[in-house]
Amino acid sequence: MGTPLRKDNAKVDRRGFWQKIGNVASHLGGAALEQVLTLYYVWAAKETPWRSKVMIAAALAYFVLPFDAIPDFFAPLGFTDDLAVIGVVYTQIKSHISNAIRLRARSKADEILRR
Repeated sequence: MGTPLRKDNAKVDRRGFWQKIGNVASHLGGAALEQVLTLYYVWAAKETPWRSKVMIAAALAYFVLPFDAIPDFFAPLGFTDDLAVIGVVYTQIKSHISNAIRLRARSKADEILRR
């Protein structure tokens, strides 16, 4: 997510990620939002292995970019493919999720959803 990738005015970088989160958070719900944020924070952690960062970056890019198997404008059904990809990668990198990252993601999700 360092180098921007553009497609149909979508930008895959930190700003593009946070814009997407802001636009879709209420459609995702708390648990799914926490998973997406957890992946983001694991990706950003220096100690995360390169291979895991690549998997996470691919999943987050799929989440952010507007083209996918089920278009996101069919909310909430449109997010099922995005969340399936997020869920698979989340399961693969679970060992890299520290308690600090888990708490940070939960706190940020609560802030976004104002729970």
